[in-house]
Amino acid sequence: MQKVRMIAQGRVQGVGFRWGVYSLALEIGGITGRVWNNDDGTVEILAQADSRLYH
Repeated sequence: MQKVRMIAQGRVQGVGFRWGVYSLALEIGGITGRVWNNDDGTVEILAQADSRLYH
């Protein structure tokens, strides 16, 4: 199992960024996690996938 935590900053709120992350995860397949807005204007992403996706 591979897990990552990412924080995106810049123009990421109000432009469909979370929806885009979600759509990309569905397109790739096998990725689960969360995407949310933080109070400081950043967007945080927690994602995990079976390690077989990376071989």
